[in-house]
Amino acid sequence: TTIVFDNHNYKFKTTGQILIFDGYLKVYKDYESSEDKILPEVHDKEECVSTDVSSEQHFTKPPARYTEAKLIKELEELGIGRPSTYAQTIDTLKQRAYVTLEEKKFHPTEMGVETTDKLQEFFKDLINVEYTSKMEEDLDKIASGELVWNEVLKEFYDEFEPRVKKAFDEMEKHLTKK
Repeated sequence: TTIVFDNHNYKFKTTGQILIFDGYLKVYKDYESSEDKILPEVHDKEECVSTDVSSEQHFTKPPARYTEAKLIKELEELGIGRPSTYAQTIDTLKQRAYVTLEEKKFHPTEMGVETTDKLQEFFKDLINVEYTSKMEEDLDKIASGELVWNEVLKEFYDEFEPRVKKAFDEMEKHLTKK
């Protein structure tokens, strides 16, 4: 249960449990290791008087970095790629220096971040999870004979080719050292 107290537009929140029936807890409450607080029963619009106020500061944490296994699991859950393509995908990320592997976790490089930003700028509706997953489905339909490959390819090319031209013309160029 979450209770939000409103005090002149300042919001205070507490979470815990409201005990309706103590059942087995009559005997075992001293042996329970629940971290939930037992909250008093409260009704809407009921006025409460505080006897103790304490503050806690919470910091949000970024999502954990991907390991190779976690990345593959995520790709599977999103319906992207095939088991035969996962190793090649990870290899490409490393070989092109989009990521480094530190303590078995991927860390994006400056080049990886910049590449992602530029691809999003020019191709965000083509390079995303939904589009990629749909394309995987279309490829499966081509394999099963439900779709004609050259029609799917023409539809993709007609959308992709002008975008590549626009990106080529408008994207700032970087000289790479070899």
